[in-house]
Amino acid sequence: MSTYRLSQMLAPKGVAVVGASPRPASLGRIILTNLHEAGFKGKIGVVNPRYPEIAGLKTVGALPELGFVPDLIVITAPSRSVAKIITEAGELGDVNAVRAVGRALDDAVQEHHAVAPFLDGGVQV
Repeated sequence: MSTYRLSQMLAPKGVAVVGASPRPASLGRIILTNLHEAGFKGKIGVVNPRYPEIAGLKTVGALPELGFVPDLIVITAPSRSVAKIITEAGELGDVNAVRAVGRALDDAVQEHHAVAPFLDGGVQV
């Protein structure tokens, strides 16, 4: 059994945080801060069309605008955006996606069922 996908997820060379905001207590901002404080050496991309920069990092409006293909995509965007983000992730190629939620598990399970039809062989969620 190959561990290629697992190593991409646990030791990525590039990470994209989708849905981060400049609010210090937002989940996406906390993830960006943790990446910085942990000394992450890979590329970090931030996707949020509403802000030109977050935590000192230039943002882009969508995943295809990053300029690199991240090994790991961390989705902190609102639930209504997740299906579109997963579709964009699949179009990038072989990537891993993690949905970071700060709410009830039942909501996350319902969201997974809503997104499942959009998944193909290219994205691991």
